[in-house]
Amino acid sequence: MHIQLLGTAAAEGIPAPFCRCRVCEHARKHGGKNIRSQTSALIDGVLKIDMPPDTWHHTVTHGLNWCGVKDLFFTHSHGDHLCVEPVIMRLPGFSNDCTEPLVIYGNETVLGTLRAPTQSSPEHIQRRLLRAFEPVVAQTATVTPLPADHIVEENCFLLWIERLGKTFFYAHDSGWFPEKTWAWLEGKRADGVLLECTMGDRPNRRGHLGVEALLEASTRLREIGVIDRNTTVVATHFSHNGHLHHEELESRLNPAGIQTAFDGIKIAL
Repeated sequence: MHIQLLGTAAAEGIPAPFCRCRVCEHARKHGGKNIRSQTSALIDGVLKIDMPPDTWHHTVTHGLNWCGVKDLFFTHSHGDHLCVEPVIMRLPGFSNDCTEPLVIYGNETVLGTLRAPTQSSPEHIQRRLLRAFEPVVAQTATVTPLPADHIVEENCFLLWIERLGKTFFYAHDSGWFPEKTWAWLEGKRADGVLLECTMGDRPNRRGHLGVEALLEASTRLREIGVIDRNTTVVATHFSHNGHLHHEELESRLNPAGIQTAFDGIKIAL
């Protein structure tokens, strides 16, 4: 399984358009891995997670063509994860020579948002409802949605992804996982784990995690068997409001065996 993280920022991106904080100014000055776009991931070129407004940027920056994507999973409906316009570019008139249907998976809010703009062309875009703890046998993988602690208005999901004999735990946006999610994870093992570090040096545990809570979560994942010495663990979804630029994040996370993601990073499991 090969995962490419197309973007690694929270909603504002880094640098944020209207910001003069030290993290944004550092990114403007130094560029490179400090420049972050909105979070999304692509697995083996066929399974995509989330479709943010930065999708066109991801397309040209990483030289991608989305016609090979068969399954599109949405974690939740926030605007930096669900942007309608890139989705409707799959419809006839906007796309050409894309022959296979795109199947979209999401919660009730996600599917409701996408129903009107996509219902006219079911042969090109299909929609499937995700329910907590119910595995979905998609075209490209078996995916189990797990409850996240993010917002109360909708069911936000973490994704346990099984494909080609490998398992990848995609775990953001979320604060400390709900106990029913921890209970489901106990005894499972992942080849790769992606954890969020939105809040950086802030002691955050609700809605999003900071470094301290991320390190606690990785420790608990080791204790219950999800992570072992062969598991690749990566942190992503960084906000400038976390007060740490890329090099500072590396200094906090690398000693714990956790990689600090950057836009375009490729992970092989």
